[in-house]
Amino acid sequence: MKFFTGRTKLLDERIVNMQNKIYREIYIGIMAVCILSIGWKFYLNGSDLGNVTTELVIMVGQGIYYIIRSTSMGLLSSEVEMHNKNSRLSFTKKNIIIPAVVGLGLAAFFATNSAINFADTREESIYYFILVFFVTLLFYIPFFLIIFGGPFLAAKKISDKIESKELEDDENI
Repeated sequence: MKFFTGRTKLLDERIVNMQNKIYREIYIGIMAVCILSIGWKFYLNGSDLGNVTTELVIMVGQGIYYIIRSTSMGLLSSEVEMHNKNSRLSFTKKNIIIPAVVGLGLAAFFATNSAINFADTREESIYYFILVFFVTLLFYIPFFLIIFGGPFLAAKKISDKIESKELEDDENI
């Protein structure tokens, strides 16, 4: 009954790499079309997010799918390890620095906006700037750390478990 078990396919690594290159180019093309479509719709219709829901679902959905799929295959741990070898900043440090920079940027924007639009005197504008800046930091930096870092750490932990289980299974064979 060898018919039901299937055969092992021999794959040419060169062909697989070329196919992956084509898939990568398709992915970049689809993302470019989505971004151009969002820009065009915003230009024509204003900044109504309802008009660009499909594009946003495509752009966010593919990222979520990739994280889930690479985590379930144990690939995320290997990718993070390769990134950490080739980069000055580890993935974990980037997941701390990027939310901190985004939080600082938002805090500076909101604080400047409050100081300019709501203050009557120079002292009041300085007070508003400092107050809004630190309150915004208090809210947004933890929020962004949880949003960016939380899913990554959870996915990496799951991927590490799957990868170690696969290594144990390979050793037992």
